[in-house]
Amino acid sequence: MNARHDRTDSLKPSQKRSRAPLFLFWIASLLAGPAAHASVLCVATLNGGLDAHDYGLVAAFSAANSGPEGGTWDIRLRYGTYQLTGDLKFDPDGSHDNKTFYLSGGWDATCTNRTGHASNTIVRGKAPSPAYSTAIEFNGDNARYDIEYVRFENFTHFFVNDPYCPVLVLCPDTDTVYVERNEFSNGGWISVTTYDASHVVFRNNLVTKLNSYDSGYANTSAVEFTIPSNQDPPQITFNTFADITCKAGDEGAISLFSSQSQLALNHNVVQTSDCTNDIHVDTNSFGIDFVNQWTGGTLTPYYNLFATIGGGFDGDLLGNGNVISTNVKFVDAANGNYRLQNTSPAANAGATLIGAIQSGILFSPIDLDGKVRPVAAHFDIGAYESNTFDSTPPVITVNSTNDVDDDTCDATHCSLREAINLANVQTGSAQRIVFDVPGSCPSVIFLNSELPDITDPLTIDGYTQPGANENSLDFGSDANVCITITAGAAGVAHAFAVASGQPDTTQLVIRGLSFGSGFYAFGTDAIDLRAGSGHRIIGNVFGGYMPPAHNAVSVGSLPRAILGRGTAKNVKIGTPAAADRNYFGNLVENGIVLNDATSTGHRIENNYIGVQPDGLTAQANQNDGISASGGSNVTINGNTIDASFYGISLLGATTTKFTVTRNNIGVNALGIGNATLSNNVGIAVGIGSGQHVIGAKATDNLQPGKYSNFIDNNAGDGILLAADAGSANSIRGNAIGNNGRSGTGIGIDLGGSQSQLANDAGDGDGGPNALQNYPMIKGSSPIDANTRKVNAQFNTSANQAVRVDFYQSLSCGGGKGADATNFVGSAETNSGASGSVKIAATIVEAGKSGFLTATATTSSGQTSELAPCVPEDRIFADGTE
Repeated sequence: MNARHDRTDSLKPSQKRSRAPLFLFWIASLLAGPAAHASVLCVATLNGGLDAHDYGLVAAFSAANSGPEGGTWDIRLRYGTYQLTGDLKFDPDGSHDNKTFYLSGGWDATCTNRTGHASNTIVRGKAPSPAYSTAIEFNGDNARYDIEYVRFENFTHFFVNDPYCPVLVLCPDTDTVYVERNEFSNGGWISVTTYDASHVVFRNNLVTKLNSYDSGYANTSAVEFTIPSNQDPPQITFNTFADITCKAGDEGAISLFSSQSQLALNHNVVQTSDCTNDIHVDTNSFGIDFVNQWTGGTLTPYYNLFATIGGGFDGDLLGNGNVISTNVKFVDAANGNYRLQNTSPAANAGATLIGAIQSGILFSPIDLDGKVRPVAAHFDIGAYESNTFDSTPPVITVNSTNDVDDDTCDATHCSLREAINLANVQTGSAQRIVFDVPGSCPSVIFLNSELPDITDPLTIDGYTQPGANENSLDFGSDANVCITITAGAAGVAHAFAVASGQPDTTQLVIRGLSFGSGFYAFGTDAIDLRAGSGHRIIGNVFGGYMPPAHNAVSVGSLPRAILGRGTAKNVKIGTPAAADRNYFGNLVENGIVLNDATSTGHRIENNYIGVQPDGLTAQANQNDGISASGGSNVTINGNTIDASFYGISLLGATTTKFTVTRNNIGVNALGIGNATLSNNVGIAVGIGSGQHVIGAKATDNLQPGKYSNFIDNNAGDGILLAADAGSANSIRGNAIGNNGRSGTGIGIDLGGSQSQLANDAGDGDGGPNALQNYPMIKGSSPIDANTRKVNAQFNTSANQAVRVDFYQSLSCGGGKGADATNFVGSAETNSGASGSVKIAATIVEAGKSGFLTATATTSSGQTSELAPCVPEDRIFADGTE
């Protein structure tokens, strides 16, 4: 453990104290509450009557003052503002004292549930004219003072006074003075004076905008603690004192006098102006009746933030964890928000939880906002606990399907929305959200609005939900996805988003979730990625049927599944791993959408699009499976893409350099096609889009018997380069067959005529891929049992380096052009000055009777249509003529 935070070993013997009694007192103070006390007065107004649930505040104080000696008075303030017209004092005389007095705010209409914070209940003095004139006092020899959850404003002074008992006078003993989770703003002076209280606690309070000029008293600091004699070390901890102003002669904004050097002064923020010292420790002798004298002890502060300290302090300030700073970095102090920014020097600058317990530092387990503390490895200094982690962040667990955000994310309630908010404030460190939602699988989260944008590295892992499991099958799916996300109200555009402007360090990983339509559908898409880099969308269900498919459970439809655009880079949608396969179906618009030239480097891999998670059965999309209208250097590999309008559409002049390999397009994951699986067109390229590789590059060496994309069974063209498509689209090494099921369409269509073009002399025409001429096969004959010789010729532009690829198939495209289901060999040549090409190439023996076809691809990547097919010559298979 870091020495700065391991306080036990650094305490001097005189500073160490019995920790068990303190810890037990702390536990008791947490368990103790006003619910068990008598004389409960439920206050709703300032000057109301005496009704049990409608006491006036003034009447309640009057009743508490005049009530019998030794009674218990529990004054509960309902939410609201109580505007005082005069002083407010609890000050019973000597014949009515020895009372237990509770004042607390934040109660509901019946004063049975306290759910509010101090800011919900305001006790406000008169406005200054010219100075504050309202006193708020708690005086007398009473057994206990508890003041909690109230915001006090506009007071000349706020006193809690356990007075001195003169010699030979019998006075009731005060056990506890307890002031916690209150707010004090706009006033002159706060004083807590206790002469014989056994326990004094001033903790988790916010004290702001005090000015000792307004106190009406000479030689007073804005905040004074005078504690001459106490049984237990006083606790002044976890408070925020801010915007405190001093007058000339004040020794400090906060003045401390304690007869015990063990007074706990830790985890306080003190920020002042015009003060000689932020904190002053008074060690002068303190006398009341010139008989009893007290000498103040020197104090050792731990883990406070202040600029200056004077008087009787000792110890190594920095070594004891104190932060010396004038810039606290509040969120918005000008508008009253004294919470800490993530970069505040007070964030995570306190003790560790273990270190605090070992050192006897008493703390409330919640901060002024009701947030569990500490959030990270160390406490924050001050009344508020930030959400910033200072070490490996803990996992954030979603345990509710509620779509609420009440700034609470703990073991009893944490929604997905709250978990993302909590993760977003952990700037610079990767976060992980897991699930432990009670109930059956799947659990459905209905979103009433878009979830918070992702602003930092974040993994959201639905496979952590009990009962869920990722897919383990190379074919089909045995995944169980147990978290479903859908719109719970109209107008919800999307679920998750990385908004424009986020840096490349913002990285979102989403796995093991399903997205669909419940009462409402998302307006645009499920996941919207407009910035960041390295996002991974893996193992999810987008519309259609859930795996295992035989359960026939549908999550409904989506307009779009995933949008990648703007400056989003290097998005991975699926990976080669079976567990990372995504499932897309029943999509109303294009499934995976890529836009903008600035969005590059994506990889879409191993997904089922338009086919159920069983890998066999169609689940139709109304538009394209994958649609790109911008971007470059994108890889589409190993997907099964069916039952869409265009299986893949690449449109627009800024859509360039896509690599499309090893996909099943128009057939299921086993390569089997039927009418329900057909795309209208397998792959479509248009509107200036070009420089793509569909299968293999112009320079790649192909292997006989191997193929890249299997493009088969589509209603129209297998591959369409529309009349307005760009150039340099290399289409090589694919298995293309049985396209044109609707009666029109061919394997490779340059220009959209849906029939084979005629070659032109000199190949001077223009269009997609420059309408490259195809080879004309003149015949083939066997060389031996394993090889054949094929002759081909064609005319093209002069001095072109050309690679001719030969394919064999069992059919000739059904009269709609050639099929090319089996690559059998290539030949390289150059057209020379004449542009005429004649080839005698050696190809592998195809085996069965069939048909040959070929394509020509220039070195720049211009691939032709498939040549008219010709039957293989099997008559002279033995070589005899």
